[in-house]
Amino acid sequence: MKKKLPLCIIIFLCAIQIGLSQNFRLLGTREFNTDWDVPEVLDFYQADDGSIYYYVDDALTVNGISTSELVRFNPSIADWEDLTNDTFITPLSTPGVGGVGQPDGSVIAVLSGSNEDPRILSYSLSPDGSFEPFGPNEGLVTSNNPEEFVFTRVAQSTSGNIYASVGIGSISVFMFDGTEWTQIPTGGINTQLADISIAVDQDDNLFVLGRQFDTGNGRIFRYDGTEWIQVFGGGFGFDGTLHIVSPEEIYFAFGGNGGVQVALYDGQGQGNNEGVSLIGNLIPVTANGVGLHSDILNASNGDLFLATGNEDGFYRLNTETDTWESFENDVADGGPISGFDPMLTEIDGFIYNAFIDNSVTNQGGVTTVVFNQSVLSVEDQQEDTSDFTISPNPSEGLVQVVLPRNLDQSRIAVYDITGRSVYQEEVQSQSPSTTMNLETLSRGVYIVNLMSQNNQILETRKLIIR
Repeated sequence: MKKKLPLCIIIFLCAIQIGLSQNFRLLGTREFNTDWDVPEVLDFYQADDGSIYYYVDDALTVNGISTSELVRFNPSIADWEDLTNDTFITPLSTPGVGGVGQPDGSVIAVLSGSNEDPRILSYSLSPDGSFEPFGPNEGLVTSNNPEEFVFTRVAQSTSGNIYASVGIGSISVFMFDGTEWTQIPTGGINTQLADISIAVDQDDNLFVLGRQFDTGNGRIFRYDGTEWIQVFGGGFGFDGTLHIVSPEEIYFAFGGNGGVQVALYDGQGQGNNEGVSLIGNLIPVTANGVGLHSDILNASNGDLFLATGNEDGFYRLNTETDTWESFENDVADGGPISGFDPMLTEIDGFIYNAFIDNSVTNQGGVTTVVFNQSVLSVEDQQEDTSDFTISPNPSEGLVQVVLPRNLDQSRIAVYDITGRSVYQEEVQSQSPSTTMNLETLSRGVYIVNLMSQNNQILETRKLIIR
């Protein structure tokens, strides 16, 4: 005898179906804030266990000392949790903070002081809320003016090296090679830069970008292991971030003429804008300039996304027309889909945009919106003619998956409605089918993605577990 779903579950599934047909959905509470002052998301990432985290500088002063927080999404309450909650208090007063997430969910944080306490310290902050010094801090020293420390950014290479830039105006750059911190000479960089950020490519080439004090123009420098080379010196103001796909495909955004412009650096130029070309059209921003804060992401399927500080500032590049296309804001509460200091991250085919939002309260907080670029409705699945099928659907847990013919080695990934990974299985080349045992999953709606080796979504199906 078939089990009948309770009426409340049927209503819930209908609501989820409506949500899955939308472009955007909220992840957790809009304007999440645990008594933060001026929050800034420094990194947004997924741990190996599927948990989603972000590291935020909350600019909150506790007994005269600033703190920063590690935040994790809790699927059981469908909301975010502040794991540290004002306990990550370091010896530095009002430090500049940067951080990069790690596979175990921890974050490596680098903090720089100023004025009376000109130190630079690094810590490992764990999901249990504890923290400890990270690596010998003796190498984190600089001869630069301590009054100009404050601004700190951190990046990590594919080889595991961690890089930190420290300073406003006088810049110091450090590298942690797994054993110790060492300082990288910065003599070739125009030292009068603000809004510093760093990024690193697959070959460990390091990039520093920022805005020149006297003119406001953007500057980007590349370190090839020996010297710094200026690869961009545009005539526009700069307030954005780098996104590196490969050494030959590096995107960055800069502001000016009332909008945001995106450019591509092909890695071949040796300075003075060689190898730099504009991508798409100019994106208008709000009159107060907030929209100039932007982020870029090249998704695993090849789509290029741009988020700006405007409330509707979420775009995808149409490569045929070379224009940025916007999306209907169909998020359930009708609120913004982007905002101040957006940060774009791709996790298993979903695009996350974490930004500072004050559309509900004057205090503001961090809002995370998820863009789903591939989910099919039930009707779409019924009309689909590809070889990728899942059955039975609905299922009680054992699911037969028929794979497309001539499929190379791939992966099946299953996600719950929050985007959390709940099942992964490698599929060998030319396999005709496989069986997923999902009997341990709770009743509800799940997304099944067929992923290529380079993490591109090949097919997507919706699965109901009852």
